Amino acid sequence: MNTIRDRIKLSLQITISALIGLEVSIQPNPFIKPLVFLLLIYIALIHSIPDKCISILKRLYNYIYSHE
Repeated sequence: MNTIRDRIKLSLQITISALIGLEVSIQPNPFIKPLVFLLLIYIALIHSIPDKCISILKRLYNYIYSHE
C-alpha cells in the first residue's frame, strides 16, 4: 500500500509543480482553484487524514453496535 501512496504523492507533486509553473507564466491566474484543490489532497495524504477518518469511523461503528 505504501508504494501506491508514494506513486500518488509523486504524481501530485509533478502535477502541482506543472500548475505552479503555469500559474507564474500566465497572468490572470486561471489555475488557482485546481492548484488549491491538489494541494489540499496532497496535504491530506501527507498527514494520513483519510486513514485517521476511517479509523475513527470504525471505532464509532464498533461503539454503536456493541452497546445494542
